[in-house]
Amino acid sequence: MSDGKLKSFRDLYSIRQGRIQLYRRTFQGTQYQSDSWYAYFKIPGEKPIRRSLKTSDKLEAESLAETQYFELVQKSKRGISLKSKQFIPVANAYLRDFEDKVSRELPLPRHQRRYKPEKLKNNKLIAEKYLIPFFGEKSLQEITDFDVESYKEWRRNYWITGEGSKFTRKLPHMRHR
Repeated sequence: MSDGKLKSFRDLYSIRQGRIQLYRRTFQGTQYQSDSWYAYFKIPGEKPIRRSLKTSDKLEAESLAETQYFELVQKSKRGISLKSKQFIPVANAYLRDFEDKVSRELPLPRHQRRYKPEKLKNNKLIAEKYLIPFFGEKSLQEITDFDVESYKEWRRNYWITGEGSKFTRKLPHMRHR
């Protein structure tokens, strides 16, 4: 961390030969100071990473920082991205990409299109009505097999006992007199 930025940190110190810096934030010019510890990781061959350790206990912060450091090093060695992407932006990027492909293929005859407007409409509905509300703010790396199974169960019950059961839908063939 550069010297100019050090003014907004307090209790700064290093562990692991400087590969991990621990600190607590202070906001210059205000009275607010965070009691939570943060870590600044220097992973060989990667951009530095900052993470909140969400604890005010110094020893716990060191332990959490070392655990996270070793996880990050292992991911880096395996070529896995160290930046954790949130589910919502990834889902929205997928829909935008699908939309672009549908638009590019519109001039083609219908039987030659791989990306059809109906499929886009269906994917958009599923993403906006089910996937985004369920997985919400989770990062992709946080989604576990248990979360996927929970989602499947949630979807099975959505229209029966869940959120969908609150809606009433009139079928087009039913006429009310």
